[in-house]
Parts: sequence; C-alpha cells; structure tokens
Amino acid sequence: MDFFTPFVINRRHSVVKVLAVLLAVICLVGTLSQTAQAENTYVITDGDAVTVHTTYASDPAKVLQEAGVNLSPEDIYTTESVDGVSEIKIQRQQTITVYYGDNVLSASSYGESLKALFVRMGIVVDDSVEVSLPLETMTFDGMEVRVDRLGHH
Repeated sequence: MDFFTPFVINRRHSVVKVLAVLLAVICLVGTLSQTAQAENTYVITDGDAVTVHTTYASDPAKVLQEAGVNLSPEDIYTTESVDGVSEIKIQRQQTITVYYGDNVLSASSYGESLKALFVRMGIVVDDSVEVSLPLETMTFDGMEVRVDRLGHH
C-alpha cells in the first residue's frame, strides 16, 4: 500500500455518497412532481345544478373557470374535502325587496330565513306587525315580502 491508496479509497467513498444522495433527491423530486400532477375530482354545487369536474388544478377559482362556472363579484363559494372528494359550493347573491310600511327596502342575502334577514336589517317583528310570508321561509333571488304594522295596510 503506498501513500496515495487511502486518498483514492476516500475519494471513491465520497463519490458513492454524493451519487447516493443525488439519486435520493431525484427520486424525491419525481415523487413530489407526480403528487403535484395528480388529477383531482371536484363536485361543484351551484343551486340545483351539480357538476363533476376532473382537473390537475387545485385552485378553486381555476377549477370553476375550467368547468365553465361564471361568478359575479358578489357571489361566494366554499370548499370542503370529504373522503377524498373535493366539494365546491357556490352561493349566489340574492336580491330581496322588503315593503316595510311605506318604505321599499332592498337587501342582499345568500340564503337565510326571513327572520334572520329581518334581524340583520334591524326590522323588529313582533305581535304588532304582519309579515306576508312565514318567518321560517328561506330567501331566494327576486323575493318580495311585505311587513306591515297591524291596522296599517
């Protein structure tokens, strides 16, 4: 064994270590890229319409765009993942007209009971008022409701 033998062995050992680390990094990058490239299936609920869309996108706004679902700036959506299925639920802004005595009020809603809408609007509904629809009625776009003081129609 001469003077250079230990250096040659150590150099070979270092090269093997570097190659092993490089191989591990390549495998990790490959695995992560496959995970990032995985197809996702989304169930999109927009009122009564349900659409199933499969895509590589993970951003809900991009998914909705790809699926051809157009939102107005006032519309909102929520996302949820249940048992490996991603759900996007769209809530469209509703315009409600409330005839309150001699006043005509316009309100926005995303689907709530009339009782909740009136609370939010500051309209007190007690025994001295009559409402044209039951307070449990869920709001819908274009809804018109009358609130009158008893004896003042």
